[in-house]
Amino acid sequence: MKKLLLLSIFILSTASVSFAQTGQVRLSPEAEKKCSELTRAMSETLQLNELEYIKVKALNREFFAKTAEILAAYKSDKAAREQMLQDLEGKFEDNLKALLTPMQLHAYTHYKSTQQASMVAVTEAY
Repeated sequence: MKKLLLLSIFILSTASVSFAQTGQVRLSPEAEKKCSELTRAMSETLQLNELEYIKVKALNREFFAKTAEILAAYKSDKAAREQMLQDLEGKFEDNLKALLTPMQLHAYTHYKSTQQASMVAVTEAY
């Protein structure tokens, strides 16, 4: 009986751990590649350490996923789509700025000014 109880507890704990790990955002292979490229470029420009890189990549993945959701949901309503994308980009920037040091923030401002397209344009390309 003890073995059965211990086995049940083990199975439930294993299942709960696997469910906790599925909270990660799913992207298409193309979007995942573009997200990795963008994060790598940002990492080089902003001199991110490993923890910062992981956090920025998570932000980028979330941004790519939400952009895809907005593009699909507001396909026929251009005004609403543009407004939602602008709001999303603003939130992304706020979250990113909260992660960066003052020096990195300065580098990000310069990085963004040298980029031709906004983050939304980058994600729409996939």
